[in-house]
Amino acid sequence: MSTQQAVIIEAPKGPFVLRPRPIPTPSEGEVFIKIMSVGLNPINWKQGAFSILIDEYPAVIGHDVAGVVEELGTGVEGLKKGDRVCAQAVNGGFQQYVAVPAGIIILIPDNTSFDEATTFPVAFTTACVGLFAPGPIGAGLNPTFSWDKPQQGHAALVIGEGQWVNSANFDYLGKLGATECIDRGEVPVESLAVHPALAPPVSVVYDAGAASSINAAHDALVEGGKVVVTQPAAKLEQDPEQKKLTLDIMLARTS
Repeated sequence: MSTQQAVIIEAPKGPFVLRPRPIPTPSEGEVFIKIMSVGLNPINWKQGAFSILIDEYPAVIGHDVAGVVEELGTGVEGLKKGDRVCAQAVNGGFQQYVAVPAGIIILIPDNTSFDEATTFPVAFTTACVGLFAPGPIGAGLNPTFSWDKPQQGHAALVIGEGQWVNSANFDYLGKLGATECIDRGEVPVESLAVHPALAPPVSVVYDAGAASSINAAHDALVEGGKVVVTQPAAKLEQDPEQKKLTLDIMLARTS
């Protein structure tokens, strides 16, 4: 078999179409994976709609892949054919096979499915880089990745949108560590800053909401606070100097 099925964008801002495509082969230091599951992240539709992070067309995008090792390129050690793995590919996930650098491969534990594994790479790095990396890439909360919880006791706000910010998911969000949950269906984002749940001073906002929610993030922060946004189109209407606000704007790879 020399071809595979792939979801392709044939031209800038063009639709996704299913087309045959040559099967890649691993180069030195690469791992060839038979894809069993691939993550669908918001950055994917943004790539198509705005023609970003695509070097040439026709293009195969898709980042979070999970599958089985089919072949190893020369120089690859510590892996073998048949290993269950996941990786964050630069692009190329929306096809049946992909070759990726061995250094980004993660072995999947036996108690984790392929589908579960594909939720990890982009989501983890977006949160981790946005919160931990030093500015202007991230908020610099813990750039050395120490375990001493240097921000313990500080209030932080996460602004989201979609199905995760309604009351049906509050129990699950609580298990993840949220101490207060606000239903976006009941509280407009414009009124978020005056909500009683935000009575403690908020020093950090992770804004994964719509492009306009950065203004609510600004209003909720104390002077000198930090906000990380995942929307490249986010536009702050207020003057950041009003609060000596540090705007750490990150181009999201997800959300």
